[in-house]
Amino acid sequence: MLTLLSNYKFIIAIALTIVLSTLPNFHPETYLGLAYTWQLDMLIHGSYYLLLTLLLRYFVFKQTNIFLFAGILFLCSLVLEVLQAYIPKRSLTVLDMLSNFMGIVLGVVLFRIFEIQTMKKQPR
Repeated sequence: MLTLLSNYKFIIAIALTIVLSTLPNFHPETYLGLAYTWQLDMLIHGSYYLLLTLLLRYFVFKQTNIFLFAGILFLCSLVLEVLQAYIPKRSLTVLDMLSNFMGIVLGVVLFRIFEIQTMKKQPR
């Protein structure tokens, strides 16, 4: 049952990512009343992938090799970025790929720190 729940969490997370990545002319900052800047766009991309990495790692892929997990997640983000080249009013940008990568790496590092701290607190 837990595996089934985990699969649903994964499917929901990936579906949300696909929907947000393929909406024509979708820029979250406009919904926040902010002007578009490339710095804010990078922050949003990086933050989204940081959060996605932490949630998927904690709730779904805890037992998976961390490098394999990060690699697959980054590969998924690359595929979604390439798809954006074919969606009206979307574009393929290296900065988006870089910020996705940075968010994933930061998520992996933070999760690893959390794991180490948790192991230190456990009685031997």
